[in-house]
Amino acid sequence: MKKSLFAVIVIGLVIVLRASSPVEVLSQVGYSLRFYGNGVNDIDRVKIQIDPHKPADVGATDFTIEFWMKANPGDNTGSVTCNTNDGWITGNIIIDRDIWGPGDYGDFGISLNNGKIAFGVSYGSNGNTICGNIPVTNGQWHHVAVTRRYSDGQLCIFVDGQQDVCGPGNVGSNRDVSYRDGRPTSYPNSDPFLVLGAEKHDAGPAYPSYRGWLDELRISNIRRYTGNFTPPTAPFTPDANTVALYHFDEGSGNVINDSSGASGGPSNGMRNYGGSPPGPEWSTDTPFAPSNNTPALFRIERTTGNVYTDGSFYAGGADVAEYILVSEPVEPRDVVEIDPEHPKHYRKARTPYSTLVAGVIATQPGLILGARQLTEVRVLLTLLGRVPVKGTTENGPIRPGDLLTSSSRPGYAMRCAGPAACDGAILGKALTALEHDEGTLLVLVTAR
Repeated sequence: MKKSLFAVIVIGLVIVLRASSPVEVLSQVGYSLRFYGNGVNDIDRVKIQIDPHKPADVGATDFTIEFWMKANPGDNTGSVTCNTNDGWITGNIIIDRDIWGPGDYGDFGISLNNGKIAFGVSYGSNGNTICGNIPVTNGQWHHVAVTRRYSDGQLCIFVDGQQDVCGPGNVGSNRDVSYRDGRPTSYPNSDPFLVLGAEKHDAGPAYPSYRGWLDELRISNIRRYTGNFTPPTAPFTPDANTVALYHFDEGSGNVINDSSGASGGPSNGMRNYGGSPPGPEWSTDTPFAPSNNTPALFRIERTTGNVYTDGSFYAGGADVAEYILVSEPVEPRDVVEIDPEHPKHYRKARTPYSTLVAGVIATQPGLILGARQLTEVRVLLTLLGRVPVKGTTENGPIRPGDLLTSSSRPGYAMRCAGPAACDGAILGKALTALEHDEGTLLVLVTAR
């Protein structure tokens, strides 16, 4: 079935696809989140709760945090004190896993330092902030990754696949900087959270929040990068070391879904929307938006459910069917008609040349319509396409190409005497022959 027919059928309808193999999505347009730097009143941020323990609470092993970001020149003017403990907290904060006051284990965060990435980790009164050299606030999308090596605390920053800077963590060896499970705190609405796009405690203008876009955040319990690499060209897919994965493709609402599938998860987040201008807002500006040269073969629009395809649609069946109500028992291959005694119901066709004839009960359709209307027991009616049909030769042998209509045998098709005799009662055209008595034949259903 070509895309033109597919497009006509799917508009405004819910579709179940019965394909011969899984659909492969090669490119999908989604959403990102745009933050506006409103660092007050617990708004303009995403909050991911990590206590009680969730997989997104990293720091007890090696870890990698990576994401795509886009920020316009002049929108993030915070500066960082490099090579010091907690120096990162005065930059425009992108990711905040800080704690208020001295820590049981430690904390960490990622911010912007005069338009460049800063990454810091602390353990008690010890720690360090390393500062990158590659500008990332030029209005373009950039892939950013930071890593921490557990054995000696080494920190590294990567921008667009290039190793920007590495430096010591200054917390000693084998230091667990995760959030301690059950840790008592006077700040239960901020401490036990990983916060995106804002300084989590709203401590004041000295600790500015991030202004820009964020997309495709992946958190891993390994160091994924130890040198230069090719940055990703498509959304992440989870693997055994992915502990949290946020595509930000919801497009509406406030729940931010973790797609990692990690054991003990999901580590879902909540969007706290507000401010002036209000953020974070859903944006269709993403690092993977297809250009004219991108083979965007299949796309589902999350907010509407609309489906788009740039190619052809291939299914295991060869007919289009919809769910219907029936007023009597029917089975696949039965010819059915509208039941005039029961509105919105169908029954077996039971008279020759019935102008009530509607189609055939489906066997294995390739495309199913009306799947969300299953409030009652329903069956599938083939509307068009190739389908096996019960037939009888009561009006003579059936040859390929013959027009078919209903017969005196309930649920069976017979040969039409001619187009005029079948006007308004045509079921379709025979594709195979039936020489004697009754049997099954293949029919191209085009009821009219």
